[in-house]
Amino acid sequence: MSKLSTPSDRAQKVTVDILNREFAVACTPSEKPALLEAAKLLDERARKLRSQGASTSQFDQLLVVVALNLCNELKNTAPINSGKDATLEDPQRIKQLIEKIDQVLVE
Repeated sequence: MSKLSTPSDRAQKVTVDILNREFAVACTPSEKPALLEAAKLLDERARKLRSQGASTSQFDQLLVVVALNLCNELKNTAPINSGKDATLEDPQRIKQLIEKIDQVLVE
């Protein structure tokens, strides 16, 4: 028998704002806080890059640069050869967030 979805685990539309542009992203209620935190970080980094002279006319390129910088920071701060990655408590969750960002960029 298949598991029925409950209201607590059904995906819902969440709107995030990046550089004054709204993006609708589907996530479960339990994922929402992490998604909003990730969107806030992305927006802050994009604004910082823009304030340093990056052109916002190429919005997608700006976000790709920010995403690459964030990924590089994560890679460089992750402990080497530790049993559990202390920086990334849930690598699967990070992967899911990256996939959602990729989906938004495609739209």
